Amino acid sequence: MAGEFGNFDPSTYHFSDADLQQIINKTQDAINEMNTVNNTVQAHTDSLVDANRSDSGQILSGHLTTWTSDFHTCVNNLTDLNHKAQALLQINRGTNNDATGGAR
Repeated sequence: MAGEFGNFDPSTYHFSDADLQQIINKTQDAINEMNTVNNTVQAHTDSLVDANRSDSGQILSGHLTTWTSDFHTCVNNLTDLNHKAQALLQINRGTNNDATGGAR
């Protein structure tokens, strides 16, 4: 029977601290790279649109609007994944500390 997660049972899936740290690092790197690309796009947007005051300029302006929307969606999703991985890492570490403390 499919539950909240479909046929996936989250209790059987485990990320190690190293796995989560790698996800955290890679998503932060991706966010930084996306911001760098977006800064470059935004720096040239006005001059590109001003230089193309024709149908092609209007099309370009539309694509730049789409880029901006897609950029924010992408960065928000990466940020959300990063925060979830950080929270899960803290849970893992807390669980490990609780288990270690209880074993003493």
